[in-house]
Amino acid sequence: MVFGESIVIILISAALFLALIFYLAIDDENREKWTGFAFTVALLGGIFIYGFINSSLLGMTPTAVFRTVLDIGKMFGGAFRAEEFVNLTAKNPVMLFLFWTVHFFAYYALVSVLVNTLGRGEVKRLRTWLMPESSFRAWRKEVSLHPSLSW
Repeated sequence: MVFGESIVIILISAALFLALIFYLAIDDENREKWTGFAFTVALLGGIFIYGFINSSLLGMTPTAVFRTVLDIGKMFGGAFRAEEFVNLTAKNPVMLFLFWTVHFFAYYALVSVLVNTLGRGEVKRLRTWLMPESSFRAWRKEVSLHPSLSW
């Protein structure tokens, strides 16, 4: 059964990754809002998670504060301390979901900023390949005419 579960996880992960690529390529207007939202969720969640880890392991010390700040910065770069969090939360599935959701938002915020800053030309080429300019304009017009379709 492990193989079947692995296939499901792989397919869902690939679909999510492709959806993010398409979203970053197509939706210019809302990307900054979502990036700001993702950054805020990641920052607040990171303060909670790494503040909890460091205060539990180091006590109420200045070292725990500095370590929390550094861990939050590393979180945006893809580093995490899952093992310590798992041990402190007794493998609580809700807390693990929170942990990985916060790290997903941190990764999304970083990738979105990098794509927006460094890959603007590549995003434009991908957008043109996915949706020719005439189709893109028609789609934008359709969305603007129907507020219920706008997000």
